[in-house]
Amino acid sequence: MDTRTRRALHLTAATAAAVVGYATAATATPANHETLPAETLVLSCAGGTEYTGTEGELRFVSREGTSASGNEQFVGIVTLDHVVVTDGSHEYRAIGAASFGGGTKAKTGTISDRGVFHIQILGDNGPIAAVKITARLLDDGTIWFNDHGDCAQP
Repeated sequence: MDTRTRRALHLTAATAAAVVGYATAATATPANHETLPAETLVLSCAGGTEYTGTEGELRFVSREGTSASGNEQFVGIVTLDHVVVTDGSHEYRAIGAASFGGGTKAKTGTISDRGVFHIQILGDNGPIAAVKITARLLDDGTIWFNDHGDCAQP
């Protein structure tokens, strides 16, 4: 498994754990809503350019639960709300979202996990940088990974 694949899967798991924990209830829980200031967003992109949030919010919505058969699952989404980022000399808009989810099968203990990260940094004439990552850990342990962006996942 290469470094980018490990980072994407680690980020998906870390984000999910930080936002929703892991399901222990016998039924689904109500959606959890959290908000973080955009200053927590830092994107490292090609050429060593780093974009840091200065305005706006990151909004998290997540839900977790356990099925009647004991399977545990979680799902969540992070959206950018009026986020402005800077590279130290200019300000740009940041738009996009990240979604994640997964679960554990009670009978087999197999874990599946997925994460989709798509964030664009927009200049006056359109997109100037982006995070475009899809990663998936399948039941059989196979990892599927696709990265078409020029920035690392946040």
